[in-house]
Amino acid sequence: MTLVTLPYRTQLAGGQPEDIGKVLANFDAILAAFNGDIRDDNLASVANIAISKLAGFPNDVTKQLLGNGTWAALAEAGPTQLKKTTTKSVTNNTETDLLNSEFNVLANTMGTDKVLSAVLLGDSINNSGANQGTAPRWRLKFGGTTLLDSGAPANTNVWPVSAVRWPYVFLIWVTNNAATNVQTVALIGLVTNVGQAATSSAQVAFTTGIGYYTWLSGGSGVHQGHALLVGLNSGAIDTTANKLLEFTVQLPATASNLDARLLRAQGVIQ
Repeated sequence: MTLVTLPYRTQLAGGQPEDIGKVLANFDAILAAFNGDIRDDNLASVANIAISKLAGFPNDVTKQLLGNGTWAALAEAGPTQLKKTTTKSVTNNTETDLLNSEFNVLANTMGTDKVLSAVLLGDSINNSGANQGTAPRWRLKFGGTTLLDSGAPANTNVWPVSAVRWPYVFLIWVTNNAATNVQTVALIGLVTNVGQAATSSAQVAFTTGIGYYTWLSGGSGVHQGHALLVGLNSGAIDTTANKLLEFTVQLPATASNLDARLLRAQGVIQ
């Protein structure tokens, strides 16, 4: 609505007889403004007019308003990216999240059928001067709940001394299965140098979830010194609220030049 201007307002005086034509002209100006000429500048910023009063409002959560003024079905949201680009180092035997609380899955991002997949790249070193008889322990947590726990296998010299930083890689999946609170989680990891000097090859069952922490001892051929981790489990985490994905490591001891690092992590939800 244009701003109302009374053409004869200044010519009207209280207590005086007036020309009825001028009074009518003032009323006509008001009617013209209200009847079909209401505009944005006539509305207060706190007017709080309900969106449902717009013409053609569909009252349908699956529709969105397009730029041409029509309502259409919601477009499928693109993948949600999760990233950690800074190094996280663990130098003691306290369980620590290598993702540093940076993989926050926002409420409803997983829907009822989406998959979170992530790759984690890092390295570790035992240049402490002593072979370790216990391997690093790895855990996958979602919403504060431990869904996979590799345990900490023990074997003579399972983590040998080396001046080299040896690489590791982990692949992680979390899927919502036809519900916002029903998941399947899986993990595959390869950790080099673990098992290099062990007295025998062996495998140890995960302490949480179904899986094994398997290593090949020195002398086992071209794959010696590699530990393979494979795990699977189910979850019941409510993803209609924000949930943190954590991947933790716990070293067997606190010692100089004994550490594990995450160099980069990349995840996607789609």
